[in-house]
Amino acid sequence: MYHMINDKRARISAGLIYDGLMKCLDQKPFEKITIQDIQNVSGVGRATFYRQFDSLVDVLDEACDRYFKEFYDGFHEAIKKGTFKWEELLPKFIHYWYEHSRLLEILFSIGRQDIVYRSNIKYAARVTQYVLPDLHPDSKEYRYLMHIRTAMMNGVLSAWLENGKQETDEEVIAMICGTGKQVILNALSILQGEQSDGREK
Repeated sequence: MYHMINDKRARISAGLIYDGLMKCLDQKPFEKITIQDIQNVSGVGRATFYRQFDSLVDVLDEACDRYFKEFYDGFHEAIKKGTFKWEELLPKFIHYWYEHSRLLEILFSIGRQDIVYRSNIKYAARVTQYVLPDLHPDSKEYRYLMHIRTAMMNGVLSAWLENGKQETDEEVIAMICGTGKQVILNALSILQGEQSDGREK
């Protein structure tokens, strides 16, 4: 895990380490990169690295948390200003990660989609709790809502990456609003039909 402290020097060194990792990834695959490689490129010492991170995966974990925090902080500001709109969440989410796709590609390529999933749930909670104050974070309903929403959003990112990022963010949104909406409606109609059948029995 990572051990970040609210200190300017620590944030600067963490940024240098992340940038160093990105430079190393231009030369070799993630699994072949060493702490020494990061040290050589970033200029950050081994002791400083281990004060903040236990492993190279933790560097990606911290960056993922930082990006999700930045994204959802923007929505929290909109909430405070009274300009928040739920329908803008997914389009802005896709656009944001369209701009930060390299981190996603790395995490997905090493099989750590769980980091993206966890970060999404962690930082979306602040917005969800504000918009839906009557839905208690410890309730079953809240957990189902968060996991369904997160699975959908992360699924969109996964499909986009698997398709080689061929579509623009606008094209992805258009597809979701078209075929995606119809799939959801069909699924809901099936569930409603099953519920009706159960009541009739």
